Amino acid sequence: MRFNRSFLPISLAVFALALAGCASLAPDGAYNGNTNLYDADLIANSAADTFKAFVTWEHQNRATLAVVPAIRTLSDQVNLNSKQWLKSYFAVRDAYVAAAPADKSKYNLANALAPIQAALAQVAIYMAKQPTAPLPVATPAG
Repeated sequence: MRFNRSFLPISLAVFALALAGCASLAPDGAYNGNTNLYDADLIANSAADTFKAFVTWEHQNRATLAVVPAIRTLSDQVNLNSKQWLKSYFAVRDAYVAAAPADKSKYNLANALAPIQAALAQVAIYMAKQPTAPLPVATPAG
């Protein structure tokens, strides 16, 4: 059976972007230069797409991936819990934005991201370890 590879490069790219963040934001922009909030939002929003891609990838390749039962276990956990993880993060995020961000609320924001980041790390490990076929090379049209 052949793996469906379409989600692997997309998911890993999104994951890498989620970890990268942005060190310089315009002080008058939407985030008012708040890199903590920007980075946290980037991770949370990218995680939603990555989780969906991972669960779909696992489902489409379930028979082949059966040799690594932990992948299905993680997929089931992500499918069951990711919406609540993200809902919890956004509730904490809204409280963070509503209050003048104090040091304590920064820790709350980080704590709300902890299960999301842990799941993203596991997703990346499992997707990267699977054998891959060469990806098709795009050729210029014309």
